[in-house]
Amino acid sequence: MTTIVDHIKELAAGRGLTIQALEGKLGFGNGTIGRWKKSSPSVDKLDKVAEYFGVSIDYLIGKTYSGDIAPVNIRKIPLLSEYLCGGSVEIKEEYGSYSAAGAEPDCDFCIRVRGDSMINARLRDGNIAFIKQQKMVENGAVAAVAIDDKITIKRFYIRNDAVILLSDNPSCPPHIYEGEDLKRVRLLGKVVAFQSVIV
Repeated sequence: MTTIVDHIKELAAGRGLTIQALEGKLGFGNGTIGRWKKSSPSVDKLDKVAEYFGVSIDYLIGKTYSGDIAPVNIRKIPLLSEYLCGGSVEIKEEYGSYSAAGAEPDCDFCIRVRGDSMINARLRDGNIAFIKQQKMVENGAVAAVAIDDKITIKRFYIRNDAVILLSDNPSCPPHIYEGEDLKRVRLLGKVVAFQSVIV
């Protein structure tokens, strides 16, 4: 039977960490996680581990995750070189790769989030967003969009022959493209998962 500790060891291995190194990063005492083989962890400590790996507590304890944005399994996924959430940077042709951990995402590439324009969608600075490449998404979906030769992640809407890109941060204004400006916009795909990364 797979235990909480087994799940954590698997996730830690995907990051190249020992359990002792993980305990240090999370501010736990030495041997804290190992003791969870015989006793139940506190919810706050379990939540801290889940947040670090970008998975649910249900995943750690072996339950099936049923959220809208799923956690991800260990897998090498093409990582776009650079991405700014709340601004934009040039799209680069070369790719690195990212070792994801959690449930398997149906995605084609991933992007490291920079900025806070999508913070209310849980896409915080430094998180990894996983993208399924597709030519269209439903209105309101969180999507990766190219504007000229730059990319951003926003909620995507088409209304009255206009593309509207909305942030999930009330301090960020909407971006509206219509007429000739529509030629500048290219939908790259839908954000299907994310992983929190704490350094």
